[in-house]
Amino acid sequence: MYMSRFSLIATCAIAIGIVHPTYAIILVGGGNLVNTTNPGSGAPWDEVASVTNSLGTHSTSGSAIHVGGGYMLTANHVSLAQGYVSFDGSSTYQIASGSSVQVMSGTDVVDLKVFQITNNPGTSGVNLFPELAKGQEADFGAATHIGWGAGHNSADTSNPWSWGNSSTSEKRWGVNVFEGATTLTYTNGGVNYDLESIYTASDSDATSNEAAATLYDSGSGLFINDGVDQWFLAGTIVAVSTNGSSTFAADETADLNFAVRIAEYSDEIAALMTDPLAVPEPAIFPLLLGLVAMSAAYGRRA
Repeated sequence: MYMSRFSLIATCAIAIGIVHPTYAIILVGGGNLVNTTNPGSGAPWDEVASVTNSLGTHSTSGSAIHVGGGYMLTANHVSLAQGYVSFDGSSTYQIASGSSVQVMSGTDVVDLKVFQITNNPGTSGVNLFPELAKGQEADFGAATHIGWGAGHNSADTSNPWSWGNSSTSEKRWGVNVFEGATTLTYTNGGVNYDLESIYTASDSDATSNEAAATLYDSGSGLFINDGVDQWFLAGTIVAVSTNGSSTFAADETADLNFAVRIAEYSDEIAALMTDPLAVPEPAIFPLLLGLVAMSAAYGRRA
């Protein structure tokens, strides 16, 4: 069993005044040309798309994840106005008009929406991290982050790294460990969001592949592996605690990367899929059996 150095904390509320919408991946150990191909080991590389135009260029508004059956997930604040998604930067799939529905749960206003594309991309989709396993996301080690968006500003090799423009947008992957969980509140596009989140920090505890979310990474995924053969979507990136740069630090100055906690909303997501074949049947984690969800005191950051 893979174990993180951090357990997920008991939920506490954070009203974020410094969090900004996210947008792609910056890597602590490399520039814009690294980690741009499938990392292998069954990671759901083929399920992550950019929201783009009919040509599939990198003029994107964010990332999106194929859940299955042509249903997609992205951050609610990501614009779908360009009308298409692309999984490879060239082939495109049209977004079905009027198909976008925001995920709601009780009083929670979630920065997450489901939409459909008019043709199934021919991939199986992703498993949603199940509600029964909530609190155990960190027990499976570092998450693999896959998303589209701006890389480093090519003229800037310092730390912090300034984010590039849309010309540096590319599909990339990186890794990061879960630092905690919190209730996240912020305003974006005139909408007041209040949702359950998990988050990572851009330090170097996940080695040279450590990833930070940046411009156009909203809607990208944090995926975890059960140690056997199943991958699950644990979080969908929505915000970061920085704006315009990424700082990799070993202390509390490290940027935080916030994601919608999928285990909290997996039932609501599934309910929006009207086709019974649209969402893969959640598998039972072999390694979850007998585990007790841990709640540890918040360690490095207050």
